[in-house]
Amino acid sequence: SAILECLQKDLPETTAYNLMTGLLQLMKSNEEMCDLAGVVGMNCSAHQKLSPRLRSLCDEAQTMTAL
Repeated sequence: SAILECLQKDLPETTAYNLMTGLLQLMKSNEEMCDLAGVVGMNCSAHQKLSPRLRSLCDEAQTMTAL
């Protein structure tokens, strides 16, 4: 939940990318993380605008929470 909370803030691109990468790894290895991200909510709209690589990670994470 700490990663999800950090991602709610305005962050530099590199920091947001590293947090999203870590979150995705957790989500892939633990279904409860997908559920938590779905319940807490994951607003990637600000981060998607920072770079194409972040847009890709956000899209993947949002797809995983929708399953």
